[in-house]
Amino acid sequence: MIRFHDITVVVQGPVQSLSHREQDDGITHRCLQSVREYLPGAHIILSTWKNQNLSGLDFDELVECDDPGPNIREYNRDGTPHIYNNNRQITSTLEGLKRVKTPYAVKLRSDNFLTSKCFC
Repeated sequence: MIRFHDITVVVQGPVQSLSHREQDDGITHRCLQSVREYLPGAHIILSTWKNQNLSGLDFDELVECDDPGPNIREYNRDGTPHIYNNNRQITSTLEGLKRVKTPYAVKLRSDNFLTSKCFC
């Protein structure tokens, strides 16, 4: 069985929700707390954007990335670009994973949370 202190959880993404995207209030706090609850002893790296409000968040290590902006993979029928966040996800995930020193790593979005430890 994997010991929790052999796991680093890279929590990737923005701390604050975007104005056009609804998220539960305090979702990043809930995310981090779920890691503490279900994987006690795991190292938590929060990999997010510069200038985020980090008040009250419980993590072990912080990575603050420059926002590379969105990418365009296709255009809508009206000619407007369809915006994706792949560049943002790749950047903050990679920068967080670069800091991992444990044998195992888990990547978790900052707007998701654990409900059990059954994946270990």
